[in-house]
Amino acid sequence: MSCLKSPRTAVAKKIKLVIAEDNALQRLILRRCVQQNGLFDLIFEAENGLQLIDKIEVIPELPEVCITDMEMPVMDGIDLSKLLTTRFPSIQVYCFTASEDPAIFSQLFQNGVRIIFGKKDPQAMLTEIHRLAVGNLL
Repeated sequence: MSCLKSPRTAVAKKIKLVIAEDNALQRLILRRCVQQNGLFDLIFEAENGLQLIDKIEVIPELPEVCITDMEMPVMDGIDLSKLLTTRFPSIQVYCFTASEDPAIFSQLFQNGVRIIFGKKDPQAMLTEIHRLAVGNLL
């Protein structure tokens, strides 16, 4: 998994980002990609959906984007996406999962997830999310 620096970092708007991922290695990979590409301002990371909600409720400014894993203990990405889009509709929710189950994808989309990405190329995912988020924030 390569994390290359984006050539557009000098002119790109940094998007406020939060991540929910229970796997420490996946969080590390995402964090490093975020740090290296310069497109996002990583506000915080959470190990599950409930922890993410608890943290969002106490920060002074909402993030613009949430990237969530689908399978997590305590609160998974399905429940998290529904809660986020209901309580914090300004947050764009994207899913980052190893699952290929169409029924789960359908639930995620019904709950407001914009796009579901596989875990093979986090840099491409971040670049695409940034492109979409900037377009939606204009």
